[in-house]
Amino acid sequence: MAVLFDLSTELLFEIISCLYAQWDDEPSGLWSLSETCKRLNGFCGHWIFARYHLCLRSPNYSYFTPIDTVGSLESWNLEAVTARLLHFRGKALYVQELILEDFRNDEVDEDEPGLFPDCILHDLVDALKEAIKVTTIEVTCGRGGILPLLLWEWITTKKLTDFIIGPHLAPPPDAKIHPNIHTFKGGLYEGPIQFLDLVCPEKILLNYQCLEDEQPKIYPYKPSGPHSSRLRKIVLEVTLPSEFDTPLFDFSSVPNATIKAQFNLNVTFDMYIPAAWKRLKHKLLIVFTEGLDEYDVARSSRGGATVRRPTLAEIESGWKPKNAVHLKGEDAERAEEEEMEFLYALDRWEQLGRRRVLILDV
Repeated sequence: MAVLFDLSTELLFEIISCLYAQWDDEPSGLWSLSETCKRLNGFCGHWIFARYHLCLRSPNYSYFTPIDTVGSLESWNLEAVTARLLHFRGKALYVQELILEDFRNDEVDEDEPGLFPDCILHDLVDALKEAIKVTTIEVTCGRGGILPLLLWEWITTKKLTDFIIGPHLAPPPDAKIHPNIHTFKGGLYEGPIQFLDLVCPEKILLNYQCLEDEQPKIYPYKPSGPHSSRLRKIVLEVTLPSEFDTPLFDFSSVPNATIKAQFNLNVTFDMYIPAAWKRLKHKLLIVFTEGLDEYDVARSSRGGATVRRPTLAEIESGWKPKNAVHLKGEDAERAEEEEMEFLYALDRWEQLGRRRVLILDV
């Protein structure tokens, strides 16, 4: 009588792949199956550990080894880190997306070693070299710091689909350029993203969040350097500060790149959207150095704005923007305010009606 393990390796892979898809690409459903036997454990590892979060120190509490505790993750513990590296080595062949984290919390202990300390750095890089299928790398370090040169040299050996860098993280001195990155992801905060000088991607995704309760120093962004000519697409996710009087973005140096920017409204309730849109509309007029004449400006689903600029070739071939909502006058704004007031009034009446029905039922 045939049993499950009489099936070929290819067919077992196909069955597990179908299960993985049925569970909405969540590997958690495969954990129980992986504990059945060594053969299924090996098969399931391709999905369970395709995305691996390797923590030296972290507030996220990802337990991968028996000795992991809150204390051994929050502060430096060489024994625990060594155990995590041993676990990673055993799963390295499965890893395609690697999240590398070392969150140094000097508020807890000033004597904590620096980011990716020398006492473990060589062992860390040796373990990472076993991850031969990695195509996405994310490095995050909480409050930032300088990435060790040895670690950056390993990263430059990988041909990456995505490279994601955490805030306030700087490259090592004398770092070489990484020529094989398709998409770079980062965030603009109180200073430039220094790694942009070391990569030459085709696509850049930047998060630019200036929330009202933080008001960080505003840092403009302009693609520059010899590698900017390779850029084909720039995507921005932006929450603008409440006040600024100079342009924040200058894309005149990359005419061959498509620009797409999502400007969000920093509002809690929908009733504040009309007023927030008024403020955003005026900010949009000065946010780009080159102005908005060649940009398509449309309202987004959450009331903000989606701004798009095609390539220079498209513009020269006759492309014209279809939307220019930032130019709509006071009549359109007043109509939006009245509609929002009506919707909130209708909601209040419906709530009052439900309360009356409940009272009558009693």
